[in-house]
Amino acid sequence: MKPAEHIVYNAHTKSIVCTNIDINEYDWRSNKYRFTDKPLQEFIEFINRSYHVNIIIKEEKLKKLKFNGTIHKNEPLTDIIEKICISLDLNEKQENNNIILF
Repeated sequence: MKPAEHIVYNAHTKSIVCTNIDINEYDWRSNKYRFTDKPLQEFIEFINRSYHVNIIIKEEKLKKLKFNGTIHKNEPLTDIIEKICISLDLNEKQENNNIILF
């Protein structure tokens, strides 16, 4: 590993994924991620990787919304979804194994 790299091992698929951490977003001292004007699509991709879920943004125009907020490294997914929905005035629903934001 190199500085600012993050490795996640998925026990189900027995795969390793290495990603770069934006050192401006992650504070290792407090275990918090701070996002400022993060496009929702990029933020959702981060959540999908981190929580091994499949969140889908229903409409293209919503993908460009900007997310501002802080999440703890081990924060429950339900709390994160609630933060997204409240801050961006969105709704969510479960559909099969997907979480749909609309």
